[in-house]
Amino acid sequence: MSSPNLRPRGCKYRASWADDQLQRLNSLYWILDENANRIKFELNWAQEILYRDMWYRNVVLKGRQIGITTFFCLWALDTCIFNANQQVGIIAHHVDDAKEIFLNKIKYPYDNLEEGIRQSIRADTEKVDKLQFSNNSSVRVGTSMRSGTLQILLVTELGKMARKYPEKAAEVKTGAFGTVHRSGVIVVESTSEGKDGEFYALVNNARKKEQIGTVLNNLEFRFFFFAWWKHPKNILPYQEATRVVINQRMIEYFDKLEHEYGIELSRGQKAWYILTEEVQGDRMRQEHPSTPDEAFEAKLEGAIFGKQMARVRMDRRITKVPHQDGIHVDTWWDIGRNDYTAIWFTQTVGRELHAIDYFESHLEVFSYYAGVLKDLADERGYRYGLHNGPHDLGVHEYLGPGTTRYSQAEQYGIKFNVAPRSRNKQDDLSAARNFFSLMVFDEERCATGISRLDNYRYAWDATRGQWKDEPLKDGNDHCADAFQVLAKMHHLQRVETGRIIQLRPTPPTGGWT
Repeated sequence: MSSPNLRPRGCKYRASWADDQLQRLNSLYWILDENANRIKFELNWAQEILYRDMWYRNVVLKGRQIGITTFFCLWALDTCIFNANQQVGIIAHHVDDAKEIFLNKIKYPYDNLEEGIRQSIRADTEKVDKLQFSNNSSVRVGTSMRSGTLQILLVTELGKMARKYPEKAAEVKTGAFGTVHRSGVIVVESTSEGKDGEFYALVNNARKKEQIGTVLNNLEFRFFFFAWWKHPKNILPYQEATRVVINQRMIEYFDKLEHEYGIELSRGQKAWYILTEEVQGDRMRQEHPSTPDEAFEAKLEGAIFGKQMARVRMDRRITKVPHQDGIHVDTWWDIGRNDYTAIWFTQTVGRELHAIDYFESHLEVFSYYAGVLKDLADERGYRYGLHNGPHDLGVHEYLGPGTTRYSQAEQYGIKFNVAPRSRNKQDDLSAARNFFSLMVFDEERCATGISRLDNYRYAWDATRGQWKDEPLKDGNDHCADAFQVLAKMHHLQRVETGRIIQLRPTPPTGGWT
């Protein structure tokens, strides 16, 4: 499917425009640029690709300043003006964004059309969220779109919606998508917001099909990604570029892009990236990603360990970390009853702590986890040192009256050291943040744990429109809690020589407090 170019009905103004949508998009519309200047719209390099290759279902992973939302809004507006009976819905993740999209990307371009077109295709401009045209086409902008039948649906910033309002994002997928017939067009476009949620799932599924060369049907999503280095404006003149210093960290980063992804950058592109990163800081990979994977590894809004994980990546401390024979493997647990149990496996090597493995499961008893430990010992040669658990191991009625988690684990040979209870959660989070500087993670065996730490975030207060002080209970918290056990207890197991002390486990006292 090329970009839909439906033949118009009822327009009396310039037949050549009626026959050529690409010509119309490059000549009819005025927009406001990022500096609020009125300019004539013309498709840029990325917008031309979208127009040429658009499918029935499209998911776009985007960076900043490429004009993805503007293009789709104008394409949808043009389709309505020059075609009868076209119903377009645009969903924004927040009411303020919905208002901005309607006023600046829908109503403003229509109001600035030549008078002859507006006289031929009149619109009711009194409503604050909808243009209803005299040819029975319409464009409506809101934060939901469940009722009615649409020919075109545009969903902006689904990643942000999924992060702050996961139930709303799920409703968009189950409800709004269903308003579009298989012959209609759905576009989902967003910046990255972590490796979970509805947007990540759409991108991941579409990328897999692209990688294996799946011939898509009307209901399958086509993936689009536009990297910063493809933008012709993201480059400095050579003389300016030679004055920009490329430090060792950037040399290694650019080398990685070339050797692992085949991305060869000019000196001017490298200089542009370095100077732009100085301004963007740890948001650079979200705002200007080089690859799709990098986009989802960026620091996330509301992420509790965002800065720390960004530094771990900058220092290339997510890599291959082999198990070292002769060094004990310690484990660090968060133990769930009706939810996840999470376990980190580490080795202390000099001043570094190597995370060599991560495991999680749910709704299992200690006999199951004892089996996991034994299997890993047999398969990978792990010799265990200390097993370390949370302060609430003394909870009773784990499997029946009088049975604690601690005693149940001990029956299967897992003798825990028990973490002291902290005064508050923020103390635990602070300890964990400080501990990241010692960590090196195995990229393969700790992949799930790394993703969990990336996506561990504060809960969102929709009423106040701000992040709460407490972490979100969404499954990522168990992995992060196990890491906090590590941060609290690791220093207690060392003496001045650095030798691991085999502390005698002491059963905890108290219960859920």
